[in-house]
Amino acid sequence: MRKPIFVVILTISFFYACTKIQTTDIGNGLIPPIDGVTVKDTFFDVITNTFLDDNVARVYKGDDHVIGYMGNDPLFGKTTASAFFELKPTSYPFFIAGNKDSLVVDSAYLILSYKGIYGDPAIPQTWNVYEISKGNKLQFDSSYDAEKATIGFINTPLGTKSSFDLRKLKDSISDRFENAQNQIRIKLDKSFATRLLKTYDSTNAYKNDSIFRDNFAGFAVVPGTGSGNALVRVNLLDTNTKLSLYYSTRLDASTTRDTVVTSFRFNTSGTNETSGSANLINHERAGSQVANYLHSGKNDSLVFVQTTPGTYVTLKIPNLSKFRNTVIHRAEIDLTQAPDNPALDAVLTAPRYMLLTAYDSVNKRK
Repeated sequence: MRKPIFVVILTISFFYACTKIQTTDIGNGLIPPIDGVTVKDTFFDVITNTFLDDNVARVYKGDDHVIGYMGNDPLFGKTTASAFFELKPTSYPFFIAGNKDSLVVDSAYLILSYKGIYGDPAIPQTWNVYEISKGNKLQFDSSYDAEKATIGFINTPLGTKSSFDLRKLKDSISDRFENAQNQIRIKLDKSFATRLLKTYDSTNAYKNDSIFRDNFAGFAVVPGTGSGNALVRVNLLDTNTKLSLYYSTRLDASTTRDTVVTSFRFNTSGTNETSGSANLINHERAGSQVANYLHSGKNDSLVFVQTTPGTYVTLKIPNLSKFRNTVIHRAEIDLTQAPDNPALDAVLTAPRYMLLTAYDSVNKRK
């Protein structure tokens, strides 16, 4: 949430016995003729503070994963989001269709299903695709802490999508192989396509899932930090997400050569074939405005709410415990967003929903 200032109004209404019905929101037919209602309001001081959220934030397989770089948020600082995941055959043993001797490698594309964006899409970004190193294989039966999901990868890009326009992510693609939209397509190095289409197919790499993962541990999609001010949501389970391998071959000795596409996907079924994923969301708050308010221990005039993994705010009303027993008609806490840079406020918008929860200070739990 952009820099909100809390204006707190606690309106408390009292019910008194009297001989005259006064103005009230309660239906007159429900009030005995000898009763009356007197409504009063009162206000309490509220003490506010902003803290880093130390709860573990996890992004699960069915959740949208975020990828991107936000370099211009003066309130919360810089954010870098990377995704790690496995795309692989849906069953084993796996074979590349067609005549092996006639197979000619064309290309390979990593395709991600675009689901939405937060931030400024007018600023282009650059994304790099790496191969996860074999010693850092993802655990398909585990979820990872979004602030600590540092999965090692080989520091040589398999492909790069340079300075692409995020405003065009909804554009459609139509060719002989698919008619789709909302795809982020990243062309990968031809040598990578050759490895999967020819080298692996002539060895035992496709014999079972364990051997395949020993040969290829998955993808790391990492944004460059030179440009960008937005986070992009992608979904791994959507059918738009896949690794597509394009090649030409004769499907059998008697047919003419034709172009074929084979796709690997994010698998969610099967004991051994299930894919793993992780989403690393890293915040750099040094030099930002929120850094001046974190854990200040004083009653702040401004509070900052950033989605998990981010910050949370405490609201303490000291005098509420001393308030006498009363029938409450309505109690309100009003939150007003403090205006900042109009251009940034238009793209770094406040959240649609917020969670308000009570905290038990005796048992130390929400």
